[in-house]
Amino acid sequence: MKKWPEYFKEPSVKHLTERLLEVCWRLNLQYPSVYMDTSTKNGHKFDTEKYRKHKHSGDKVDYVLFPAVLECRGGELLVSGVAEGITN
Repeated sequence: MKKWPEYFKEPSVKHLTERLLEVCWRLNLQYPSVYMDTSTKNGHKFDTEKYRKHKHSGDKVDYVLFPAVLECRGGELLVSGVAEGITN
């Protein structure tokens, strides 16, 4: 087995990595499975019902930091995503 780079040995990074893996595993086991909306791309209309702004608001999306989490595809919003907005 390969050794991890030195920064993975930092306690805070190791803890974060373990927590992220736990969340991913729980999302995988969830039934019905939750849906992470990865369809929002650069230039799409900024949907304020699904996303909150990161630093700048705007009518279009520049980039998505965290996707919105829905109870299923097309389902109710569980957690708002975070996106950076731009104005044309």
